[in-house]
Amino acid sequence: MKPRVWTTLLVLFVLLAFALIGRTFLPVPFLPSVCWELLLALCIYYAMRREAVFSGIAAFCCGILEEGLCLLPAGFAMLFFLGSALLCHNVLRPQMNESCFSCAIVGAAVFPVW
Repeated sequence: MKPRVWTTLLVLFVLLAFALIGRTFLPVPFLPSVCWELLLALCIYYAMRREAVFSGIAAFCCGILEEGLCLLPAGFAMLFFLGSALLCHNVLRPQMNESCFSCAIVGAAVFPVW
């Protein structure tokens, strides 16, 4: 494998660890029972900015971690993250510029479905 692949995977797993810690411990100011959806944001970021392989790996890992943290039926979060990554990578990425603003717009559109 190329050195860039290992670097990208290492960055992905570090970001997954930070997103998991942030999702667990960062409070939402006025909603005590709600948590930040940082795993969904990470999944959308990788779908909009990286190749399809890394997008799929990020969606799979985020889905596994989300299912471990919340009380959803098994497989629901993984299917949702994979579907949203597939939609963002194949449909929205060619239509929108690759910027952080476009990732934020897509995240705001996908979040109410979640």
